[in-house]
Order: sequence, then C-alpha cells, then structure tokens
Amino acid sequence: DAAEVTLRPRKDDVAVVETAIAKLRENRDIYLTALKAVDRSKGVVDENAVRMLKADFNDAIRMVGAAADRLADSVAKQGDKTFFAEPAVLPEQGSKFAGSF
Repeated sequence: DAAEVTLRPRKDDVAVVETAIAKLRENRDIYLTALKAVDRSKGVVDENAVRMLKADFNDAIRMVGAAADRLADSVAKQGDKTFFAEPAVLPEQGSKFAGSF
C-alpha cells in the first residue's frame, strides 16, 4: 500500500509484491501439507484450525493481490510522465531554451 502512494511507483515495485503473493501461496501450501502429514501419522489435527489457517492465508493473498493491482494501475497511469517541467520560454529568445550551449 505504501508503494502505491509514492511519488513514482515502478514496475519493480509490482514485481516485489507479486513475489510476496507467490511466497504467501507457497507458505500456505507448506503449512497445509505439514498438517496433512501430521493427520496421516495419526496426530491430532483440528479441521476447524486447518480451515481457519487456509482462510487466513487466502485473505492475506487477496489483500496483497488487491494492493498489487492498485500499484500496477498507479504505475500504468503514470506511463512516461516526468517530474521535470518544460523550460520557460523567455520572450526575448522565442525559444524554450535558456542560456547557451
């Protein structure tokens, strides 16, 4: 969310957030696989806890995904804009360039 409101968010910022989403999915899958392994070995696994864990990860993935979408939109809106204004046209020069080369 912070990157979205920076002066000039970049495509690299979007890539970082997309990587975070992939890592969240990976971590969710690791936890769920571990819980299934515990269950198969006759360990006590609360199914409600498994559902809550999965739901919490999915909620986080959705929230970060929405932030990534907003950030990508912000980057796309900026396009090739620049922060530098055109030099002022000096009346006596009739040109946008001030000074000499």
